[in-house]
Amino acid sequence: MKEAEQEVTHLTKIAPDIARHIKIIRDKEELKKHRVSEDCIGATLTAGAGSLWPYKLVTFILERLVKEGKLNLQTQTPVTEISSAFSTHSVHTPRGTIKANTVILATNGYTSALLPHFADLIVPARGEMSALFPPQGSTILPDSYGMVAALGQPANNDDYLIQRPFSGVPNPAGHLMFGGGRGVGTLPTIGVSDDSVIDEASAAYLRGALLKILELGGETEGLTELQAAAQWTGIMGYSRDNHPWVGKVPDREGLWLCAGYTGHGMPNGTLCGKAVVEMVLGQEAGRDVGAVMEDMTREGEIPKSYLITEERIKKARMWPTVEVQDRQGIHMNGVV
Repeated sequence: MKEAEQEVTHLTKIAPDIARHIKIIRDKEELKKHRVSEDCIGATLTAGAGSLWPYKLVTFILERLVKEGKLNLQTQTPVTEISSAFSTHSVHTPRGTIKANTVILATNGYTSALLPHFADLIVPARGEMSALFPPQGSTILPDSYGMVAALGQPANNDDYLIQRPFSGVPNPAGHLMFGGGRGVGTLPTIGVSDDSVIDEASAAYLRGALLKILELGGETEGLTELQAAAQWTGIMGYSRDNHPWVGKVPDREGLWLCAGYTGHGMPNGTLCGKAVVEMVLGQEAGRDVGAVMEDMTREGEIPKSYLITEERIKKARMWPTVEVQDRQGIHMNGVV
């Protein structure tokens, strides 16, 4: 909590227009209004946050682009290799090979399969997720939640919760979309790219934790676990220096990358994708990519720390590896 308060104080100095939306809560009575367990030391409350269903958004965009003839979408066609000769890239798939002068990789945790020299910079990490039925008779929670070091987990592990509506949507069951539990899992997570496996220890934690962390309301007496409508895992891409990698791949003309969100793909992915496309279009228009990146950072379109440069790669490799950072408890968030 002390660390969170320091972050808010720092934000007040560097971005007061953002900091004014954040409130620190220590008072127990105030915490009760947000249905947080009395064991909670404190919380930060951010006003104006929103949530959406990413799958529906993405499929809507893809469907619209396909119908308008602006996109050729090849589903269930994994790229197994990208080979390059001069400025032409051959994208190899089980259904054939495609040649292109410009290729953008939006591969996140799977990046190293196609760019082996990025294997130590973007590392796959498996995270656990669940959709839980709320207790009978409970009411909608007032907030979305992120819990740090809950129920004895390490301080660099966090859980997160968003509740779906009880009405006005298809399947209005009020599902508690709850993810995390990495600190109590028994299976490896860092360096793992197989999302067909569920860690039962993490899954059990997710089914039971909300009854201890929050005041869910409704019929909870004697209840030790919530019923799961679904449980699954997903692969994130953890960045060695904790920032996404956006831009041209060094020494691979025409090859571009947009990946490595360290569990924060939802708020980062869209504008990172927009940024890499603007770089590509700028180069095609005859502009120097370095100048394009400078303009974008100056105008606030992308943080400088996100850009791919040789200098950044060298500096990142001076950091401990992702595996070592995780073992030493350096905070790396996770969302699936």
